[in-house]
Amino acid sequence: MVEPPPPIRSLRTQIALVFGSFSAALAMVVCFLAGEVLKIRLQHQAGTALGIVAHNAGNLLQQDLQQQIRRAQVLASSPELWEEGLDSPSVAQLLQRMQHLNPYNVWIGVTDIDGQVQNATGGLLLGTNVSERPWFQEALRGPYISDVHPAKLLQNLLPRSATGEPLRVVDFVAPIYQSDSGKRLGVIGIHANWDWVQVAMDRLLQGPAKYSQQSIFIFDRAGTLIYAPGGAIAPYLALGQAYPKALVGTAPQPQLVTWKDRPQPYLTAALRLQPPSDENDLGWWIVARQPIETAYADANRVLWMALGLGLVAGLFAAWIAWRLARHVSNDLKQLAQAATHVQTTHDIDSLPLLHSNREVFQLSQALSEMTHKLLRANEEMQEQVRIRTLELQQANAELECQASTDPLTGLLNRRGFETQAQVALALAIRSGRPLSVLTLDIDFFKHINDQFGHDAGDLVLTSLAHLLRKRLRQADIVARFGGEEFVVLLPDTDGEDALRTGHSLLQTIEETPIPQVGHITASAGVSSLQAGDADGLTDMLRRADDALYQAKRTGRNRACRQD
Repeated sequence: MVEPPPPIRSLRTQIALVFGSFSAALAMVVCFLAGEVLKIRLQHQAGTALGIVAHNAGNLLQQDLQQQIRRAQVLASSPELWEEGLDSPSVAQLLQRMQHLNPYNVWIGVTDIDGQVQNATGGLLLGTNVSERPWFQEALRGPYISDVHPAKLLQNLLPRSATGEPLRVVDFVAPIYQSDSGKRLGVIGIHANWDWVQVAMDRLLQGPAKYSQQSIFIFDRAGTLIYAPGGAIAPYLALGQAYPKALVGTAPQPQLVTWKDRPQPYLTAALRLQPPSDENDLGWWIVARQPIETAYADANRVLWMALGLGLVAGLFAAWIAWRLARHVSNDLKQLAQAATHVQTTHDIDSLPLLHSNREVFQLSQALSEMTHKLLRANEEMQEQVRIRTLELQQANAELECQASTDPLTGLLNRRGFETQAQVALALAIRSGRPLSVLTLDIDFFKHINDQFGHDAGDLVLTSLAHLLRKRLRQADIVARFGGEEFVVLLPDTDGEDALRTGHSLLQTIEETPIPQVGHITASAGVSSLQAGDADGLTDMLRRADDALYQAKRTGRNRACRQD
């Protein structure tokens, strides 16, 4: 009988191969799974961050649209429009002042009830009949915001868009009624250059958003592209880009979408624009996108690091297994029991140092050291998770601060003001305490910018913000609504005290010189909370704005009150 040849591999080699291969595979699988979990989490965070960008862009656009239609309604309700006739020089001056408040309003005009243009900025379209224009027909039914469209009648009278494309505008129109009789006299129309959206989006996409190549698109109700990065839509329209079909009828969750301008997908988040007013639901979609390679860069990097770490750990485990295979049958049980005890109690000192031979001694010693490292690594990972959580909380707090703070003056913006003002309003209503609001507008601010430059204009705004913070109480809520308009909410202050506060502030402003500019003046409007206010804050601001317009009309550098 022929005896079989002895095995080529020794027991030590076989154990090393089996245990080493298993350890290497297990380490790589564990690291891969851990990397996948972290990758999914980082991808979710990237989608959430992109959704926040779309949300902030939608809020910013909604607030701008609200402000524009509100100005049209306030101007339409002003008796100054019809007291001397729609074609009077005073109306022309009023329209010119309104255009100076917002240079993107390329045309402001008033028509009679038949659609004949009676007055307009720059005299453009004066005497033209616009009764067939959609914006005029819509205005006869009430306040109206149009979709983005070419300026047909004004296209040859005004410069082209800053992008070189034909001028596109958004119409903000409202009917003009005679306040004492309720008779409809005509229509006021504001044509706003659509380029203002580019300025707003560029201001939003700064810092990390710009570095990560995030961009914003806007589509109308029909899915037609009306805004693209840089304000130029022609290249995308040439590619046939419309609202991505992958986003139609899906949950509003960020997802990977292929666009027309390149084959690689983008991480895309879509948000429907909230109606800027009860009468106008534009149905626009705000879409934010980011290249997948930048959106998922951190996630892919983490996955590759996990695979590399798993491979290194596997190779290290195979090497240890080969070194410590001798006497494994006698000593592994004891070591396994000790390891189980350490797992349940974290009592590292219970690991024995076996001395049956050198290899077993090295194995027990290595197991003890690895356990120490794993526990330390676990503690370090928990600390990193805690630090990461704190960083995310700080980032969220910074985003919230940016969303509610005016970057130039450091005061609250409209959103931050309304949030704090609602709390003060609820407290005043519940406790029966007085509450007043003061709106303040710098006189002839455009002349300051034209004469001294925009840097001087910014200095005037920051100096006025510093003066308001210094002179007002800590409980008062101060905000910059935009341009040269400031708003102050005065808790525990009735109308008379608020008016005195306004006179005092205007006197201080007039007496306080500003470097490079000198002395300036401002006008103020005051209003107090009334028992019959259906929407307390909105009604107060409306009356304060009306009082401010009265102060402007009656000579400026004064405070007027309206209750």
